Amino acid sequence: MKNTKRTRITPGTVIFYVLFSLFIGAFLFGLNYGLNALEDWLVEYERSQSIHKSQEVFQELFQDPDWAALYEQTNQEDTTYEGVDAYKIYMQQLVGEKKLTMAQTSVGMDKNKEKYLVKLDKSVIADFTLVNADPEAQIPQWELDDLNIYYERHNSVQVAFIPGNTVYINGVALDESHIISTTTTLAEEYLPEGLHGYRQQIVKLSGLLVEPTVTIQNADGTPMEVTYDEEAGMYTQVMPLQEPSQEIQDRAIGAGQAFIRYMLANIGRYHMQEYFDTNGNAYQTLPSTWELWVQDYRAFTFGEPILSEFYQYSDTLYSIRVNITTTVTRMDYTLKDYNMDTTFLFHLTSDGRWLVDSKTNEELQTQFTQVRLSFHNATEEPIVMFVDSASEKLELPLVVTPEGKEFLGWFTKEVDENGKTTMHLVFSPSEDGIVYLSGDSQLPAMELYAQFK
Repeated sequence: MKNTKRTRITPGTVIFYVLFSLFIGAFLFGLNYGLNALEDWLVEYERSQSIHKSQEVFQELFQDPDWAALYEQTNQEDTTYEGVDAYKIYMQQLVGEKKLTMAQTSVGMDKNKEKYLVKLDKSVIADFTLVNADPEAQIPQWELDDLNIYYERHNSVQVAFIPGNTVYINGVALDESHIISTTTTLAEEYLPEGLHGYRQQIVKLSGLLVEPTVTIQNADGTPMEVTYDEEAGMYTQVMPLQEPSQEIQDRAIGAGQAFIRYMLANIGRYHMQEYFDTNGNAYQTLPSTWELWVQDYRAFTFGEPILSEFYQYSDTLYSIRVNITTTVTRMDYTLKDYNMDTTFLFHLTSDGRWLVDSKTNEELQTQFTQVRLSFHNATEEPIVMFVDSASEKLELPLVVTPEGKEFLGWFTKEVDENGKTTMHLVFSPSEDGIVYLSGDSQLPAMELYAQFK
């Protein structure tokens, strides 16, 4: 029988191994804790790197923004009428003394990209993206990747001018496609070819950032005077003030009184030749004897004359309206008033005299305005028509309603300074496409949009 040798375990050995095990456990615990702490530190460090970079980009670009540089850096396209200067003015007016803020967003981003919004109050005016230039590296290298600026061209301008002249917006001429209304007067029907009475057209240009520079030139390139009507929100070419001279007033009153004398029992026909061209229509068509006001009377008295509607059409033609009430004492001593309210057209004769060529009881300065209505249907080109602003009935374009939809009518579109769009119903649907208007108010020029539900 073999003897087995026993190893004696002393108390010191037990203590040694216990301490050794505790040391190993502590070492492993410390190592694990250290690794976790290191990992947390690395994550925090990475995050601090992107935060630092975003703040750096924000401060560089938007702390004291150079709007012109931002416009160029983001490759913005100029319009026909505006460029970088307009954007710079727009942003300076929009931001003023307010401070811009930055907010991070994760929409559409991955771990190697971060997006930041630049805000003015609650509105986003720009954004930029940071990208990790070396995704394989232990420490991300954040760099500016993309930069965008946001703005809307909501401004518009209207200019009233005399036809034949040209309107310029920031130095660029507008053409007939911008005309939204044309105003003429009844005088056009009484004037020789080539002459015109009061005329005015209004042009409108939309899609501007800021208030433009408006100029008007005549056919020779001479600048015309332009004013701005704050209440109407419109630029207007200043028209020469037309006031009749004292000589013109005296001549008009003399012609009116001469005509009245003729109408009082054919008295003063010869005297009329002082004021009427015997070859003119007014003289040639004088009323016959039976059309005169009275045959017999005892006396008459001219009332105070009222002169109005003077308009000079050329160096050789003008018109003026004369209103005179004449009180006649009849043979039985009763009184009766006769009113003459007539427009005389004076022309300069070959021998240098101003004489009445024609006359009418119509008000020659009565204005007629045609306004443009543009009808937009998403599936078609806009239909444009000019209609009388005093129309009482309109025939609207036919609308093809998409399957499953209901036509709601024609609406105008209003976009506020924050870009919010509001639609306003103008013409409700009708079976025959005809709408009836009161005619009491003037129909404005409008852009109309078909709406469905």
